[in-house]
Amino acid sequence: MNSAIELQALEAKRICAKCVEDTRFSNWISEKSNKKGCSYKQTHKNTKSVLLKQFVEHVDAFFQTNYCPGTSERKYSPEYEDVYYEQQGDSLEDCIAELLSPDDEPLQDIVALLPHMDWVDVAGGEEWFYESDLFEKIEDIEHREQIDAYERWFERRHELAWDDFCRYVKYENRTAQVFQKLSQLFDDMQAAEASHKRSPIRVLPKGSIIYRARKLRRNDSQSVICKDRQFVLPPAPDIAIEGRMNHAFIPVFYGAFSADGAVVECQPYIDQRIAVGEFQTTKPLKVLDFTVYDGLFDHLYADKKSSKWVDPRYALIRHMQAEISKPIAPDNKALDYISTQVLTEFLKEHFQVDGIIFFSSLLTLDKDVDHRNIVLFKQLMPLAQSEANKKAQNLWPVHLKKDGLKFRQVKAIKYTIENAALTWEETMENISKTMY
Repeated sequence: MNSAIELQALEAKRICAKCVEDTRFSNWISEKSNKKGCSYKQTHKNTKSVLLKQFVEHVDAFFQTNYCPGTSERKYSPEYEDVYYEQQGDSLEDCIAELLSPDDEPLQDIVALLPHMDWVDVAGGEEWFYESDLFEKIEDIEHREQIDAYERWFERRHELAWDDFCRYVKYENRTAQVFQKLSQLFDDMQAAEASHKRSPIRVLPKGSIIYRARKLRRNDSQSVICKDRQFVLPPAPDIAIEGRMNHAFIPVFYGAFSADGAVVECQPYIDQRIAVGEFQTTKPLKVLDFTVYDGLFDHLYADKKSSKWVDPRYALIRHMQAEISKPIAPDNKALDYISTQVLTEFLKEHFQVDGIIFFSSLLTLDKDVDHRNIVLFKQLMPLAQSEANKKAQNLWPVHLKKDGLKFRQVKAIKYTIENAALTWEETMENISKTMY
């Protein structure tokens, strides 16, 4: 606006109720009007009206209450391979046009006059509201933030559900209610098993090869171990220590589908000797396979369920697979083992499985080499049967092959070191700092 005279002339114009379509504003004009007449259309000369300045002051109060300068959205430019920020929203003219739906002439006058209604103390550090190029409805921003928050939750829902369970079982409760929580997470899996669709419940054929390794101590004799083939079997219950998937005094058979995988899982030091036993399963085994949705080893199963359909709990299974496989620091074992131990007990009882299969976190995924791990459960016989058949008491569903005991020695260990990734919270905090 070129001069104060032009501003005064604009403020002195009159706008009537018919010049705007939104009833909230047309009704306001009718209520506040003290005379008739309109500066924009002769046909409106008998319609109630108010001074344009008076009306724009009302619009300004409404606009600053319900709108705000457009927020910045983080975007990525493939062309420049860089991140940039783009302001969201619409121009002031487009916002007022949508809000009031006025004719073109009063629209231009309202937009020209609005910035003069915003009195700010610039010296005191206040920002001029209408300095922004784009504006957004506050309710639209809040709605978008709700959608974004939901999408973030949806992407992480299974991770959060598992974290919630871990926190619950570690610090709050380890009674039967724990199994109820897990049942809610797995309630669809048996339906998938009953159909001919892909399910984590699979059948591992009789005669499948499984390897189990055990580190030799400095004084252990290989010739003695060759005679005492029990060395590579799990320990007796009274000396079994707790592990990732077993409580103390409840031994399980930790194995792998490759000899190298079994050795690596022992996490040996350089020059350490390792005894590796090659076992065969003695019967078909019902297993819960956390790796099933990767489809790399369908050919190993007797049921041949290779449908591309996946269980509704796919993301949960994948997340639990990652949790079961991840390395655990020695000083955190007592606490971090709790959730996987309880999960293992639940899966064993709930699905009546003989074992659980999961990927190794220490070896690279390779479709040509089966680097999966397996844990098998011992099936205890009723006391009456075990007393009658001492040899069959507490047998594992595998047997060590006649020539299945070999020895390895570690000569080198390779490490891959990368910069540590930021946590979710650190990433969001950095984004917030960049935006503001």
